[in-house]
Amino acid sequence: MRTSILHAESKRLMDASYRPVKITKPKSSIPEPREKRKLEFDDSVSRMQADYKQRKAQLKQRPQVNFKPTEIVDGKREVTKEILSARGLVRKRDKHQGNARVHNRMKFTKKQKQHDAMTRKNRVEEADYTGEGTGINMHIKRSLKL
Repeated sequence: MRTSILHAESKRLMDASYRPVKITKPKSSIPEPREKRKLEFDDSVSRMQADYKQRKAQLKQRPQVNFKPTEIVDGKREVTKEILSARGLVRKRDKHQGNARVHNRMKFTKKQKQHDAMTRKNRVEEADYTGEGTGINMHIKRSLKL
C-alpha cells in the first residue's frame, strides 16, 4: 500500500512540474479566413457609407418643389365637421346630469339624508328576555354555556 501511495505522489509531482512547450507557427502573408471575412465586412461597410453619401448629395441637388396654396373659391366657405361640433366654453357637468330619472333620484336621496339628520327617528326597544326559543339541551356543551 505504501508503494502505491508513493507512486501516486510521484506522478502528481511530475504533472505539477510539467510545462508544455508553446509551438509557434511561421506567419504567412496569406490572411486567415477570419481575417478575410473581417476585411470583406469592412469593405462592404465602407461601400454602404459611400452609397449613402452619394444618395444624400443627389437629394440635395434635386430642385425644391414650390408650395402651392389651395385655390380660393369666391363666397363663403363650407362649414366643416369641427366647426359644427365646436361648443365653445361649456361648464363641466355632473355624470348624472343628462339622465333626468337618475338625477332626480340622486336629489331625492340627498334631501332624504338631510331630513334624517334634522329629525329624530322613533327607536323601537327590544322586548325583555323570554328565554331560549329552541330550549336548552342538557347533552350539548354549547347549550349549557350561556
